[in-house]
Amino acid sequence: MSLILYGYPNTRALRATWLLEELGLDYQYHYIDLLKAEARTPEFLEINPAGKLPALRTEGGIITESLAILNYLCALKPEAELIPTLSPFRRAQYDQWCAFALTELEQPMWTISKHKFALPKEHR
Repeated sequence: MSLILYGYPNTRALRATWLLEELGLDYQYHYIDLLKAEARTPEFLEINPAGKLPALRTEGGIITESLAILNYLCALKPEAELIPTLSPFRRAQYDQWCAFALTELEQPMWTISKHKFALPKEHR
């Protein structure tokens, strides 16, 4: 299977890179330089019209959004048992905590982080 991960260091692409390594899957990493606005080029916008990272090219097509990519990768190796598959209730709990982390925790954590180190001091 051919997998190409489009990413940039210290973005959500790290999640996918980590999981690809953890699962021992073969993949290629295609570096998209955000500092050079490569995610806004016509070539990359064909991959992800939102111009966001990560994106994963699979034999079936392109997957964007890190959670969707992670769930896809876990489905490729169900024997790793990283996502509950046998119990509908356990799977619902998994989905519940993923949704909570993305909707309730991530945004405030990013806002705090960018005001500590990401934004220029005059904009913090």
